[in-house]
Amino acid sequence: MRNIKALVVIWSVAAALVSAAAVWDTKSFMEWSDKDIEKLLTDSPWAGKGSLTHERAGTNLGTVPEWNLVVVARSAAPVRMAVARQQLAAGVPASPDLEKNLNTPYARYAIAITKIPQFLRMQLPASAKSAVLKVKGKELTAIAGAVQLLDKEGKEVQPPPARGPQPRPQASTGVQVIPVAQGGGGGGFGNDPSGITATLVLEFPKAEALTKDDGEVEITAIIQNYKLKKAFKLKDMIFKGELSF
Repeated sequence: MRNIKALVVIWSVAAALVSAAAVWDTKSFMEWSDKDIEKLLTDSPWAGKGSLTHERAGTNLGTVPEWNLVVVARSAAPVRMAVARQQLAAGVPASPDLEKNLNTPYARYAIAITKIPQFLRMQLPASAKSAVLKVKGKELTAIAGAVQLLDKEGKEVQPPPARGPQPRPQASTGVQVIPVAQGGGGGGFGNDPSGITATLVLEFPKAEALTKDDGEVEITAIIQNYKLKKAFKLKDMIFKGELSF
């Protein structure tokens, strides 16, 4: 009896995984449900929680915060389709070339680090400069990026107004990052009742063509005093029969 129950559980899990994959592969992205999109953008071959550790070794460093950061392969076709579907649902008008653009491979590798506490937003340009994408043994540094603030429903919100004197422009340090404005904005190191989080989107130059046999692609970045790491398994990132990263 126990063996039968175990088989039923295994079969149910396997069926759920096959069903989820079938949605992405067999239905147009316009037919994806909110639940399908949420799973694709948070718990799929193209998205998942990043691990967080102390940036440096040592004692008495305290505990690592439970930020539950999610890292997303933003340049992957199914992710771009999911984001477009969200925007259309929010009332953003579709461009005439939307489907053509979504089916055209993105010119760079793009990675989004989401669900970042918004009180960290002014530190994110520095995080962008620390980011490294390991692809086929090569370490790529970010060449572009942007910071967004999103509400609970994933809609972009405007940052609070700037306070005090604004910093002077500084010479470029490589990656060009468009940060949100300075200002207060609640949350501190505790829970933010507004539900607003920050997203850091990074773009890296494309290396030579990837295949599903190339193992993993790994991103690392420093956020505050912590090291974020997330690896993507290329063999699992198959969309409509082809690798999509």
